[in-house]
Amino acid sequence: MSSTPAVINFWFEFASPYSMISALRLFYALTNKQAPHAAQIQNMASCHVPELKNIRIIYRPVFLGGVFKAIGQQSIPNMAVPIKAHYLFHDVQRSLNLFGCPGFPGTRPALWPRNTVLAGRMAWMLSQGPEYIQVLDSGRRPPAALQSTQLEWAHTKTLA
Repeated sequence: MSSTPAVINFWFEFASPYSMISALRLFYALTNKQAPHAAQIQNMASCHVPELKNIRIIYRPVFLGGVFKAIGQQSIPNMAVPIKAHYLFHDVQRSLNLFGCPGFPGTRPALWPRNTVLAGRMAWMLSQGPEYIQVLDSGRRPPAALQSTQLEWAHTKTLA
């Protein structure tokens, strides 16, 4: 068995409630902690929390608003159909309750989704490590060796 950890790229959107649920699943799997309703969760195929050992997680924010715009999507897909929008909030509320995080609204808040571009940019920049940030602070171009992704310089400059 190799001592080199397996890598999981965890792509997430700060504004996505499903990203929040996935992050909770990772937390419970990586910390070997039990979710409050672990027995019920383990019996649901969609909520199974595997035991992860020797794993390295790379957190990678994605901007779904930009993806939707690039493909010509005018609105959030689940929000375009009222019954889907209603079910999204019901589903997420139920799932988070199972993971011990009550309080998610059962209906769409007035200010949802929030603009998460700055949070995503900061998360990406911080994920590059302290050496990368020091190079940016000095006004120099970060060498490719310091980047955890294969972004071109123009994209790196835009994100950071």
